[in-house]
Amino acid sequence: FDMRLYVLVTSYRPLRVYLYRSGFCRFCVEQYTSDVAELDNIFVHLTNVAIQKQAEDYNDRHGGKWDVSDLMLFIEGTRGKAARDKLAADMESVIVHSLKAVQPVMVNDKHCFE
Repeated sequence: FDMRLYVLVTSYRPLRVYLYRSGFCRFCVEQYTSDVAELDNIFVHLTNVAIQKQAEDYNDRHGGKWDVSDLMLFIEGTRGKAARDKLAADMESVIVHSLKAVQPVMVNDKHCFE
């Protein structure tokens, strides 16, 4: 699966970040495998909904795309509130670490808008 999260950075010094909670997740019809024999299987490796719709096991009712809030409800319902809270914290941590990794470059580019 993959996630698309929208983040607004208003400052790098200090780092000020806003996460839009209505991102989305895309899923593959087939479970991921690192088996070399499956490298050409697009239904394992590509989450694009237009591709996944072509899979024999694609479910029109559930689709291959969820809002992040639906994912959080699913995690809470199947794994509990603590797991949902940990996922949310981990997502925020990945965002912050990613932005800190590019911070030295970004603060030196006065005309940057990404």
